[in-house]
Amino acid sequence: TDAVIHPIKYTTPALTAFKPKTWSEIPRLVRERRQATREAKKLRQSMQE
Repeated sequence: TDAVIHPIKYTTPALTAFKPKTWSEIPRLVRERRQATREAKKLRQSMQE
């Protein structure tokens, strides 16, 4: 596992703040954020009409 973990650590230092547990949650967070922005866009469009 070291061979897998170390390149990630050195190439993206910012991501080392994440604990391994949160890695699986990243896709869900991204999906929720995308959904939120989509809904915000819809709200803005409906207000303009």
